[in-house]
Amino acid sequence: NGSVFAVLTTDEEGVFATEGLVPGRFDVVYELDSRHIAPKSGDTTFSEGEGCMEVRSISVTQGDEVQGLTLGLVRLSSMDGKAWVDDGTQVTALPNVAVTLTDMDGNTLQETVTDETGAYAFNGLLPGVYAVKARMPKGIVVVEQTDVRLTQDGNESILTTVSGGEGTSDGFQVVMAYDLTGLNIGGVSPAVVGDLCWLDENNNGLQDMGEGGIPGVEITLLRDGVAVQSTVSDQYGFYRFENVYPAEYTLLVHWPLAVKPGQVRTDFPMIVSVLEEDGTTAPFTVDSASRHYDADLGFVLVKKGVYPDGYGEGATQFWNVQH
Repeated sequence: NGSVFAVLTTDEEGVFATEGLVPGRFDVVYELDSRHIAPKSGDTTFSEGEGCMEVRSISVTQGDEVQGLTLGLVRLSSMDGKAWVDDGTQVTALPNVAVTLTDMDGNTLQETVTDETGAYAFNGLLPGVYAVKARMPKGIVVVEQTDVRLTQDGNESILTTVSGGEGTSDGFQVVMAYDLTGLNIGGVSPAVVGDLCWLDENNNGLQDMGEGGIPGVEITLLRDGVAVQSTVSDQYGFYRFENVYPAEYTLLVHWPLAVKPGQVRTDFPMIVSVLEEDGTTAPFTVDSASRHYDADLGFVLVKKGVYPDGYGEGATQFWNVQH
């Protein structure tokens, strides 16, 4: 008669049942929600209706038992996680990370952006194997799988293939009715490394007044013996490496013929030379979000009075004038 006779709930075996029916016609209806869809095929006695699975107009007479109704459903799954960043002082949530869900051929299936809490989610997933790609906001790089941060304080990151601010996970198997959670994405704030190549005219290992910068010095940043960046000192002798991943590094230096490495000291890190005779430096650690300016490179003249090209020719800078 259009009114609800009973609301049935499946037990641990998936069985639903009711008793006490009066003779008449009955409909059995399951309302589909966002987590469930109709199966494409299978041993189901229900048909797909408008937003539901249904069996209509079951005729019941006195003493009848209606059995064998089978409701087949596909339950969709989800994947979710959070993005975090080590900003040099603490680990915080990272919003505005562009996260993409792909199949194993790299085809884009869904796209989203982490919210203010760093959270993201992909819903409505059928069983299969999926991968996650992420692109960090400007100024953040993806944490590498060998980073010690991943062994501290429960930090985790699913991105295994990393290139600067982008990364991709391995494949994840999604099975029916089970959600994957905790698929977290980690980032770090990169650092800056640089300082001054200067002519240490008295060879005391210190930057003294009047000792100028040397242009044209080639500097290579090495990590585990592999070159990651290279640059050349400018007309004032300064060099700089941007977006340096927090890790341990050394420098490899090639200088003009008119100079050679000067004295090495460690007592005043900000104004002493770290350049060894063989053109390398001792290993140094670069922290997240740091400005590592303790890598000055001191040189002395090979022949007195013979200066390297460009020495002392840099345009005059007026530091007290605002532009």
